[in-house]
Amino acid sequence: MLWLLLCVATLCALWGIYARGYPGSCLLLTPLAAGLLWRLRHDAMAGAQLCWRRGQWTLQQGARQRVIVPTRRSTAMPWVIYLAFSEPATGSGGQFWLYTDSAPADQLRRLRVRLALS
Repeated sequence: MLWLLLCVATLCALWGIYARGYPGSCLLLTPLAAGLLWRLRHDAMAGAQLCWRRGQWTLQQGARQRVIVPTRRSTAMPWVIYLAFSEPATGSGGQFWLYTDSAPADQLRRLRVRLALS
């Protein structure tokens, strides 16, 4: 629902640019806006579970399980955690937002403690 509202707001903004006499700018911004809206619609971390097991953080997504290490860019607040991570095995990384209902309370507590200590 919120994504559709964002699409409507984007269309209104593009129309406003066009109506003010900037059709070239509108034409250049339309593919960029469409690409960003498409990327927002398809969340790569949907269904992922963060777990603390055997002294390491793992991210399980379907049958795939990855060991991750939180980086210093991560931030913890009482209502949300921004987790930026890297994978030691591949060297790649990623980020996602965790809300209070995103993971079990004890997992979030451990993550907040880990981020506070780093």
